Amino acid sequence: MNKFLIALMSPLLVLSGCMKDAIDPPANPKDPAITANYTIFDLKQDFKASGKTIWTIDSNRIIEAIVSGNDVGGNLYKEIVIQDKDNRAAIGVLINRSNLYNDFPVGRKVFLKVKGMAMANQNNLIKLGGYIDTVSTPGAKDLGELPATAIDKTILKGSVNNEVKVDEITMGQLSEAYHYKLVRFKDVEFKCEDTKLTYADIANLQDANRTLLDNNGNDLIVRTSGYANFAGTKVAAGKGTFTGIFTVYRSDFQMVIRDLNDVKLTDSNRTTPCAGSGGGGGGGGTATLATIASIRALYTGNGVKLFDKYIEGVVISDKDGKNINSQNLAIQDATGGIIIRFSSAHTYALGEKLKVTFTGDSLTKFNQLMQVFVPSSAVTKLGTGTITPAAVTIATISNNMDTYESTLVKIMGASFTATGTYSGSKTIADASSNIVHFTQSAATFSGSTLPSGAKNITAIVGRFGNTKQISIRNLSDVE
Repeated sequence: MNKFLIALMSPLLVLSGCMKDAIDPPANPKDPAITANYTIFDLKQDFKASGKTIWTIDSNRIIEAIVSGNDVGGNLYKEIVIQDKDNRAAIGVLINRSNLYNDFPVGRKVFLKVKGMAMANQNNLIKLGGYIDTVSTPGAKDLGELPATAIDKTILKGSVNNEVKVDEITMGQLSEAYHYKLVRFKDVEFKCEDTKLTYADIANLQDANRTLLDNNGNDLIVRTSGYANFAGTKVAAGKGTFTGIFTVYRSDFQMVIRDLNDVKLTDSNRTTPCAGSGGGGGGGGTATLATIASIRALYTGNGVKLFDKYIEGVVISDKDGKNINSQNLAIQDATGGIIIRFSSAHTYALGEKLKVTFTGDSLTKFNQLMQVFVPSSAVTKLGTGTITPAAVTIATISNNMDTYESTLVKIMGASFTATGTYSGSKTIADASSNIVHFTQSAATFSGSTLPSGAKNITAIVGRFGNTKQISIRNLSDVE
């Protein structure tokens, strides 16, 4: 199964005064005399069909929806979440005002006049905003917030205490269809190490990541804003149900809990007992050295919990080149390589030798790429080391992906078949075959010009879904 990430976001400004605990809408408010002719589902489909990065809505459309999330817990900021009456689709609405929960309590029906509003896909999540901002970046267009002066004209308030539907699913069912919808997971629990912590760092107003587990080997990262009003609360230690708003950031599945009423983890009979000094519990013995190849072989199609084992290997990825997610590193020993994923950006440098000890950590696949999710406490630095890249052809890589995945290879006499910059997916060919070369937009060399002619290319082998690909770490990998 894939690994999913749950996030409780986003950074908030410090608000002066006290936050209301009670929400006091007018007594028995009625729906406005207006008829809806559109849905959130239709809106999203039309946005996709437009083919635009940012889309201004120019038709007279009215959406009837139910508020399913707001800023009452301090974990959403200048945003409410609304869902279709039948919960077929949901979306976040950006609004330039705080304390939105007073006017938009969960369960309130709203009618949106969407003409003149704007939509954008921000890091693979479609959002609805108020206008297109061309000020922050001259010449560029960014999705903005609905101005406070336009709220009452654009979002008409209706009745309260309407049913807010929640989809009870498993983590393995998460997909784009659930973006911004309320979902609920049963029989989940936080990682043992996290139950000793608070949801976030309230003293320094810093966000923090906590890991939620299910009984199928899936990990979910719970990210809490340091400004959330429950940031200083200790993480729930039991097992139970977890409700949240599902979102995504780039390729990471994330969720937002609205307040602690969404977390009902009260059963002390955990799937993974929290006992012993190992933190994760479940094993209890002395960890023994395993090869990376033997760890990879434990995966047979479903997530696997790793106990009482450790690996030693050399970091072959380059955090400074930024052509890898900042939470990931590729580590390799004499038998193979694997991706290690952390809950936040790590500091381990190219060439460092590490010991990684597993205490109930999950071996999973994300977009078909094998990885293990571990806490930073699982890693011990052992010094430095060297991995010599295997000299192979592209055909050899393609025909032996399980062997070469997450390892360092060197392809002799290979050429980029396109011109332009490194950014994105480009094809590399040698005499035997061709393969995709992928560069993240955040890479330090993303905007550098592709070389012409035959080169010797050192890279890390990876996958993204069914796509076989390689990625250089920095420009010195191209000779």
